[in-house]
Amino acid sequence: MYAIDAISYYTPAGTLPVGVDIFLNGMALHNQDTSDEQLILAYQESADMQAFNTLYSRYKGPLYRYMQRKIGNRALVDELFQEVWAAVIKSPFQTRENAGFKSYLYRIAHNRLTDHYRRSAVRINYQETYTEADSHVDLNADPAQLVSQGEIGKDMQAALAQLPLAQREVFLLKAEAEMSLQEIAELLDEGFETIKSRYRYAIKQMQQHLSGDAHD
Repeated sequence: MYAIDAISYYTPAGTLPVGVDIFLNGMALHNQDTSDEQLILAYQESADMQAFNTLYSRYKGPLYRYMQRKIGNRALVDELFQEVWAAVIKSPFQTRENAGFKSYLYRIAHNRLTDHYRRSAVRINYQETYTEADSHVDLNADPAQLVSQGEIGKDMQAALAQLPLAQREVFLLKAEAEMSLQEIAELLDEGFETIKSRYRYAIKQMQQHLSGDAHD
């Protein structure tokens, strides 16, 4: 049993589970140079709450924004966000080659979102078609810059909402989780070229929408 198995409530703003923030009051965080994998193993093996606090602080914002911007429903995001961290607490992390804690965390989130779409009978269309022009989109374009252009305002929300779910997920994993295209391909169990095409499409559509050049 882990130290906070019984704690299951997380606030949407990204604070620690109720009770844990009190327990940690006045305690120093681990050095920020400590790796994610060292932190999660310290928590799982020794119930090191400082390690959990540091790890949670690193990912609470990006993970919540990824989920919020993918599905939009704040109440639902709060619920699924809670489920993700409960799964982190209860599901032992095992180090694997080329699969660190970030991939482990976002795979849990991806699976929770996929389960939601399945329960809601929302179909994700993976049969994408791309034009020749899509192949010329700069893959080095900074998605975080696109996100910052619209902040969390209407323009940004509208641009994201117009992306098909498959492309939206790739864009958000790149922008919010700061994952490479190869890491995203491994996370989603998709081919690298497929992920690259989705990302190109997403970047092109976001740029067009935010510049006012979007068209049907």
